[in-house]
Amino acid sequence: MDIERAQHWQTIEASVAKMTDRLGAPIDEGICHMVTALNALGLYTTSSCEGHLEHGLAYPWVDLEQPETVPLARKAADLLDAAQQALPDQERYHALLREANQIEEEAKQLSLSMAQKLMHYLHAFYQQHPFEYERHLIPDTRMWGGEIRLRSLGAEFQELMDEPTKAQRLPLYREEMDAFAAFLTTLFFSTD
Repeated sequence: MDIERAQHWQTIEASVAKMTDRLGAPIDEGICHMVTALNALGLYTTSSCEGHLEHGLAYPWVDLEQPETVPLARKAADLLDAAQQALPDQERYHALLREANQIEEEAKQLSLSMAQKLMHYLHAFYQQHPFEYERHLIPDTRMWGGEIRLRSLGAEFQELMDEPTKAQRLPLYREEMDAFAAFLTTLFFSTD
């Protein structure tokens, strides 16, 4: 095993172990492996959850974001604020809107590039892993601000299910996420 690669993994794993949410709670133990694997492969996570029946969402998920999109999103928001301030000067208003739209497009391209990289890994995973449509992991690009949510395709339907069905499906979604995390880990350590 490559010593540098192992040290890189351990550094990320230690960093993930120290991460907390806004309330100071640590990352759920059941999603730590996935967060570590994604970050080790250069896919940067911003939040995650192993899925819960008693609160939050009844499926595991991980949000990812290209770090370069954060300042772009801030700049676009500032330009949109400035555009509102520029009214009634229509020329300045439209110029600021165009600039904000260009920056938002740049951020979108960065996010889509990250989603494409994630799709590459998912494609390789599903070449060797049994495909079950509902459990199939997808990069959900409908998130705000350029974030992408990795989740199972059928996960959002948990909201429609009764409690026993949710309880039955949650472990299946967790298993899929765990299998992908194991795949990414193997990939990380076997890539030259």
